[in-house]
Amino acid sequence: MVHFLAQRCDLDREVPADTCQPIELRRPWSCGVDQDGCLDDTSVAESIRHYLALWADTYLGEGTAEQWADTANPNLAANLTGKLLLVHGELDDNVLPYQTLNLVDALIDAEKDLDLLTVPGVEHSFMGRDHYVTRRTWDYLVRHLLGTQPPEGYAMQPFPAGAEHLAELLG
Repeated sequence: MVHFLAQRCDLDREVPADTCQPIELRRPWSCGVDQDGCLDDTSVAESIRHYLALWADTYLGEGTAEQWADTANPNLAANLTGKLLLVHGELDDNVLPYQTLNLVDALIDAEKDLDLLTVPGVEHSFMGRDHYVTRRTWDYLVRHLLGTQPPEGYAMQPFPAGAEHLAELLG
């Protein structure tokens, strides 16, 4: 899971996912891409702790229902000012797709435009399709931050993840 948040004057700002700093709709920005992000912290019981008990307490502190609601992106959907691409693996069992769809639903209710890419047949790490997701992410940022078209017909090669390749990599 990777979150990209960038502004025209700060193109290289990247927030690693393990800091659990999802794209925040509280402040304005020009373009964002979120890959498999936990975007709905509305309810401790219904969201983060629903899919991984104690993860939130370990990394974010105990928190209160009010604090969780205050940081939940669906509650902030009306604040969206920039371009947003949400990417999610169809079979993600780490950050469940419904968490992204909760934000999509709130953005639609707020009459906000967004782009959504659901990658079929992959889980949280986009195994086997990560090259496509990376290219689409880069293309989105090039279009909306640089205001130009990415190279036409460019295709990245898939990461060779077969057992023989892993054995070769790991020695």
